[in-house]
This record gives sequence, C-alpha cells and structure tokens, in this order.
Amino acid sequence: MARAAALDIGDYFRFDIGPTRAHSDGAAGSRFPVTAYVGATRWAQFHVDLVGSNLRMTGEPDEMPALFRVMMPDITQHGYRVYPLVDHVADKVAAIIERHGDRPSTRFKDLVDLVAIITEASVDAGLQRAAMHSEVERRGVVPPDRFDVPDRALWEMGYKREAQRSLLPLASTLDEALGVVTPFINAVFDGT
Repeated sequence: MARAAALDIGDYFRFDIGPTRAHSDGAAGSRFPVTAYVGATRWAQFHVDLVGSNLRMTGEPDEMPALFRVMMPDITQHGYRVYPLVDHVADKVAAIIERHGDRPSTRFKDLVDLVAIITEASVDAGLQRAAMHSEVERRGVVPPDRFDVPDRALWEMGYKREAQRSLLPLASTLDEALGVVTPFINAVFDGT
C-alpha cells in the first residue's frame, strides 16, 4: 500500500498512509486511513479497505464515476472499480443479524447505509439473493424468517444517533428505517 501511494503518476497528489487496523468482522483484511495532499494542501481524508481471501465476492466489481469533479490541467479523471453493491448489502445485513457470543450487533450505521442504498439504487434480485446466501454462510449466521434488529431498545438509540450524523433526509427513527429496509430484505430471504 505504501509503495503504491508513493508512486508519482503526474497528478500532483501525494498520499500519507496511516497505521493499519484489522477488520473485526472475520474477513481477513485491513483498513488504512489515507490523507491526500495536493502540494502542501490537505485535499481529503478517507479509508481504504483491503480484504483477504476469505471474503467472498459473488459479483463483478461495479464501475463507478469519479466522486468529485477535479479540474486540473493535463489531468484525465477516471472512475473506480468498487466492491459489488450486492455484496455490500449482504455484508451489512449479515452484520446486523450476526451475534458475537451473547452480544447483539451494534452496527447501527449499516442500517443507515441500507436505507440509503435501498432508496437510491437497484440491484438484481437473483444476484442479491446469491450474495446474501454466500455472506450468511461465510459468517455462519442463520438467516431469520423475518428481518429485524437484534435488540430493539439498544437499536432505537444507536440508530437515531447514526441517522442524525448522516446526510440521510429520511428514516430518522428505527421504525422508519425498518419500514424501508424490512420489505426488501424479507423478499431477498424468502425468494419473492
């Protein structure tokens, strides 16, 4: 990662890679904080996730346009190849229903993300079902008959906090979020 970040490709950018942190969801991989500079000016901060061989990607990487339009002389801006959306959705759903011993999941932000994805994107139902099956199998999670959060009292406050931090213009409460997400997830689980 550091070698790749140090390459000068003539785009005026410089990248500082921070200390790595291992993934906590059973996927062999690491998360690197990155700070991008143009000259001496800090341009952006973001994370790069590198995943290992035990993570299953059921789809092909999705092609995404550049996130921000950068107008610089002699610079051609390209898009990105990203982890398939169906696999992102499957990861988030499985992370919500997965328990760690007797502790329920606290991945509240995943529900915020699911609301955003379900309201703004579309996926092929068959591909989503295959990704979901693969992810629950990888994690050793038994899919529920009906999707719900694992601990309602815990999730009401946790979700509300995450929704307030997000830019999501809808679903500010847990019930509103479940109203958006539950029909989609249940249809994936039951094959309808």
